[in-house]
Amino acid sequence: MTRVHIVSASLLAALVAGGALGAAAQDTPAAAPPAAKTEAPAPATAPAAAMPARPDPALDALRWFLGTWRCKGQASASPTSPAHPTAADVHVATELGGFWIGIHYAERKTAANPHPNAGIVHWGYDGETKKLVAGSVGNVGAYAIQASTGWQGDTLVWEGPFHTGGATIQGRDTFVRKGRAVVHTAELQIDGNWQKVDEETCTRNAGKK
Repeated sequence: MTRVHIVSASLLAALVAGGALGAAAQDTPAAAPPAAKTEAPAPATAPAAAMPARPDPALDALRWFLGTWRCKGQASASPTSPAHPTAADVHVATELGGFWIGIHYAERKTAANPHPNAGIVHWGYDGETKKLVAGSVGNVGAYAIQASTGWQGDTLVWEGPFHTGGATIQGRDTFVRKGRAVVHTAELQIDGNWQKVDEETCTRNAGKK
C-alpha cells in the first residue's frame, strides 16, 4: 500500500532559568565609593507547549485504511531490477495511543520478485503545519518524510523527500479509493519530471476493517 515511501516526533517544553550574578565582598579603602550594585536578570523562560490530550480529529480521515489488505501491482524497471509483478500483504492499525496509524507492508518473494520490498509507515498529524504527516523506513535502508493536506474527494496525495543510496529525491504517493479497494501509485521526481515507480491495487480482506 505504500512501498517504503516513516517519522515519529515528540514535543518537549522546558523551563530555562537564568542565574543571578554576584561577587564576594572585598575590603576597600574608606575613601573609595561603594561598589555599584548589579541587578540580577529576570529568569528567562520558554513557553510551555500544550501537549494534546487526544489525537487530533484530522487523523480520523485516515481510519478508512484500518484493517488488512492484499495488494497486486507492477513495479517499473530500475537500475537494479527489471519491471516485474508484485504481491503484498498490508496491515494497518492505530498505534501509540491512537496518535499514529501504523502501516506494515511486506511483498511476497516470488521468482519474478526475488528481493521483495518491506517497510513500516506511520501517519500522523502536525498541529503546527496543520497537515497530515508521514514517515517511512524500508528494508533497503531508504526512508522518507512526507506531508498531505488530506483527502480531495477520493484522492489522497503525500509528497516529500525520499532518501536512498546517498541521494535525496522528491517522492509522491497517490491513493485513490474505489469502493473497498484503493489504487496506490508511487512516483519519484527525476530531472523535473514525475516518473512512476510502481502501481498496485489493494483490496481490503473480507470481514476485516
